[in-house]
Amino acid sequence: MPLSVPLLTSSLQFAACLPRHYSSQSNSNDDDDMSDSDAGATYYKLYKQLMTQSGTVIASSPSPSSSVSSASTFSRPVNATTLSHVDDAGKVKMVDVGSKSETARVAIAAGRVKLSGTAFERVAENRLAKGDVLSTAQLAGIMAAKRTGQLIPLCHNVFLTSVDVTLTLDAASLSVVIECTARSRGQTGVEMEALTGVTVAALTVYDMCKSLSHDIVIGDIRLLSKTGGKSDFRRQ
Repeated sequence: MPLSVPLLTSSLQFAACLPRHYSSQSNSNDDDDMSDSDAGATYYKLYKQLMTQSGTVIASSPSPSSSVSSASTFSRPVNATTLSHVDDAGKVKMVDVGSKSETARVAIAAGRVKLSGTAFERVAENRLAKGDVLSTAQLAGIMAAKRTGQLIPLCHNVFLTSVDVTLTLDAASLSVVIECTARSRGQTGVEMEALTGVTVAALTVYDMCKSLSHDIVIGDIRLLSKTGGKSDFRRQ
């Protein structure tokens, strides 16, 4: 039987909140402490509790002919008031920043691309057939940061006063370390611009090195700090 949209949404919310691993095995022996029927009852009890907290009413007696229970959803999901990009009906929205005051905004993000030994050597010696990897990735990061509002659906179009992308070779880990600093003066932050700059610069390194090896890992992309607005952040 096909799931209705409200029920599907509730099921996704439930799945996202549950622990990632379940086991019916006892810690003391190989026999189950709980029968399948008892485990199912406990699981359903948790499901009802979770859905009640999220504003979803669960039918107390699901139909025997159906593998899922019927549900109806209230207008406000869990913690909707704490999510700036979710409205009262649980729909995505673009935040109105018109009432905010303009302040100087700075965000710094970083990431790294781990290469194979051969690829790292070629990058360091600037001997790749596609050209200068570091310069090309630097330009790609700057261009991407300036287009963040076109890439991320709910981002504002931010007027950037500066974007600085640096790429550093770390021989110990055979990695290219990338850092992007985005600056603006406006009514919303530039964290996404900095993160986008790092990400696209990393993808560019991957693209230019993949002919040598696909054993390339992009990772550790993170916001290091941001200033401006109501609160500042600095990663410890």
